[in-house]
Amino acid sequence: MSLTGAEIDTLYKLGKYGSQEDGDLPSKSGMYGLVAKGFAKQDYRFDKSNHITHLGIERYNRIFGGKDDIWIR
Repeated sequence: MSLTGAEIDTLYKLGKYGSQEDGDLPSKSGMYGLVAKGFAKQDYRFDKSNHITHLGIERYNRIFGGKDDIWIR
């Protein structure tokens, strides 16, 4: 399954820096695409409502390596 540039940018932000508020995402359309593909989820019960999923972590590691990212370990 391929990702758009907006989805890749958003996946990077979630993987590198953890959960984000809507206004801190590089792309809302990228977030919606990640949610549709199962790589992220939104839960507005939390202050930072946009989260990476386990499937998203796997994809992040395949794309970016994830070795130096504390959040991904």
